[in-house]
Amino acid sequence: GELKHKKVLLIARSGATVESLEAVLRLHAGIKTAIFTEQMTLLERDQAAAFFADSEGAQILLCSEIGSEGRNFQFASQLILWDLPANPDTLEQRIGRLDRIGQTQQIMLHVPYVQGTAQERLYHWYSSALNMFNQISPTAQSVQEQYIQELKPMLEGADTDENRTTLKNVIEEAAQTRLRLEAQLQAGRDRLLEYNSCRPRVAGRIADAMRDFDGHNLLPQFIERFFASANIEHNIQRDGSWVIAPIDSTEISDYIDGLPLGDEDGMTLTFEREQALQREDIAFITHEHPLMQAIYELASTSTFGNTTVAMLKSAAVPQGMVLLEVNFRVEAIAPKLLNLPATLSTQNIRVFISEQGSDLSARISADMIMPHIERLDKNRARQVIKARGDVIEQRYYEAEDIARQQLAEIGEQASARFSQQWSREIKRLKHLQTINPNVRPAEIERLEQLKSQGEQALAGLSLVPDSIRVLVAVKP
Repeated sequence: GELKHKKVLLIARSGATVESLEAVLRLHAGIKTAIFTEQMTLLERDQAAAFFADSEGAQILLCSEIGSEGRNFQFASQLILWDLPANPDTLEQRIGRLDRIGQTQQIMLHVPYVQGTAQERLYHWYSSALNMFNQISPTAQSVQEQYIQELKPMLEGADTDENRTTLKNVIEEAAQTRLRLEAQLQAGRDRLLEYNSCRPRVAGRIADAMRDFDGHNLLPQFIERFFASANIEHNIQRDGSWVIAPIDSTEISDYIDGLPLGDEDGMTLTFEREQALQREDIAFITHEHPLMQAIYELASTSTFGNTTVAMLKSAAVPQGMVLLEVNFRVEAIAPKLLNLPATLSTQNIRVFISEQGSDLSARISADMIMPHIERLDKNRARQVIKARGDVIEQRYYEAEDIARQQLAEIGEQASARFSQQWSREIKRLKHLQTINPNVRPAEIERLEQLKSQGEQALAGLSLVPDSIRVLVAVKP
């Protein structure tokens, strides 16, 4: 009854033991089970892990020693060590299956053994001599190696009074050795190094920022819109994870060819950090994930998604009116070391222009119109372009003129900011030269050349068309 309704991980030495135990639990006890052995394929192991992680899935996962390597199940807190390994490091690895980042509960260890057997004696050795069931023991392996010659005959020998007494004495002596070694390690701690390794205030701010980001994650919306545009099929599961169906290479477009969308079985992904910690078979999608990086690269360097025709449902705009939303990218051609983008007040200029040529950019933002936009199918979009192509082209050139006017102001502000920054650095270096002969004139000349190069680049900023959206006003 103690383990009822709790997730339990059982680890045994061999796959045969695991399979026998699983059959008994499933057939005679009626418990939902899953097994995890080295004989299983990677896909089968992933499926077993997913079934165990599911709140309505297996209550107990039975693993063999080799089969469980590299897997973490920190969402569970009950660990049954069916048979104890001979090596302390292996025992620590077993416990480490649950004792991971993300574990929120106290781990409960269950060690069954038959009295009078080697397993009982090994249990007392690990518990009393090495204290491995209560804490991580950095000295356990060293202590065991020191006493292995005395320990081995007692573990393998008969359960006699003499053997038990000898083992008790060895355990007491080994425990003292362990305490002495731990004291030496404690005395050798570098407090300053530990302080600089983790500063709680800084770490706390980072953790808070991560939690805030997770709470306002816009990636699901972005991904869903991208998948819809690229005709990538996906299903959202009841646990919130997304399953991307396998893609037929003969049907994919050149745009998405090469995107890391999984293997021949597709891909499962999640945007929830907690779920990703529990399910190693699920990809955790962040801005840094290879899939997102590939999508960003596709969106910023190719023509995918650069043009679209849609309906704008609004009662405030005459029905049938065409509006044009154009985004221009501001680019400065210069060496990366100048870091010119950092001096630009904006790297994107948005122009929203009506059919009559009125600039509505300042009055109507992209966020304001987004909820009222509905996509048009390709056939209707082509009809709009064919019927209103002349107007669209004319308004585009007007939008470009509006953007160029803003570009000049952006360039002037950036140039002033850049010049001030580099002049300050040059002045500092010249002053330093008066008291430090190691500052060479060539260094100052190099900075002056870079300053001049940056000013020239900012004076000739480029305006690159990035995206165009044609909107046709309709009644809501």
